[in-house]
Amino acid sequence: MNKNYPVIASVFTIGTLVAGMVSMVLVLEGRLLWAGTLILVGVLADTVDGKIARATQTSSRFGLELDSLADMVCFGVAAALFAYQLLRLNQLSSLASLVAVLPVPVAGVFRLARFNLQPVKTGKDEYTLGLPITVAGAILALAGLSDLHYSASLFPVWTTVLLPLTLALLMISRVRFHSFNSVLRRKKTTTVVLGLGTLLSISFSPQLISLTVVLSYVGVGVARAGWGLTNR
Repeated sequence: MNKNYPVIASVFTIGTLVAGMVSMVLVLEGRLLWAGTLILVGVLADTVDGKIARATQTSSRFGLELDSLADMVCFGVAAALFAYQLLRLNQLSSLASLVAVLPVPVAGVFRLARFNLQPVKTGKDEYTLGLPITVAGAILALAGLSDLHYSASLFPVWTTVLLPLTLALLMISRVRFHSFNSVLRRKKTTTVVLGLGTLLSISFSPQLISLTVVLSYVGVGVARAGWGLTNR
């Protein structure tokens, strides 16, 4: 086994952390478009580091803990700060905005701690317990970028207030969502989704189409859980 493989995976993990840190700085400077984009860059880096670790069989407890810390910075804190600033732009008070986004990092810490107590993933797992914090961060970023694209007129204020709370509840829930790897293994479905997304992006913003795709992923998990409860 190439001894450089763990280092390569860790570089991408640190890339997630750096993306989150730079995103927070950009929020403070008022450059929200780039701040939201950096969170999505963090999503990409987080996806790549996991694939490298599993493909090279170099997954370890150290890598898991490092990944969790990076995820918390980018998708817990940076994404919450991004959402906070968007709420402030919608004329919500600083206290109300803070209360609205605080559930995201709190639930994110809980979700990551619970995840780290489970056996190290092999890449063949079909489901994951609770909404991944990476997905929650991506939704906040995509929702914000979509709203900015349409001059902050796309979503009513109440939806942007409830979104962080909803994501937080899903993160700490026991709802099972498909793992990224199980989704990507469905090559035909992935190809169709990407093709339709590309075509729809001609009429709508890519941010909004991507948000719709991710929300559909969340909706499938919630619907499956609801179906299971009603059929007990």
